[in-house]
Amino acid sequence: MFILYVDPPMLRTEASVVYTGLGQRFYLACHVSAEPPADVTWTRQNRHVHVSRRMPRVELVRREDTWFLFLNNVTSEDFGEYVCRANNTIGTSSTNVIVVGVIFLAFLRSIFS
Repeated sequence: MFILYVDPPMLRTEASVVYTGLGQRFYLACHVSAEPPADVTWTRQNRHVHVSRRMPRVELVRREDTWFLFLNNVTSEDFGEYVCRANNTIGTSSTNVIVVGVIFLAFLRSIFS
């Protein structure tokens, strides 16, 4: 007897909101469970996020069932909504993460010192 197990993608992120600041580094993590394995992409403002010579600040890394998006030297253009989307032959799922800019405590301390 042969049993074929199939499962549409199920996604989980570590946080729904990530706080970072200008010049800093942040990462987003998307945990994916799917059978057959899923193709996973990150998008921002409906555009695929990928590594290129134009975007050397971006790193995309897969570790087991988790897809990471690392972004170095953050600019204000990096703030906003990111979408992790997973697709296999059974279905498609997506989850959103909002990246928000913050003022760092060190900056506040310098103002009030």
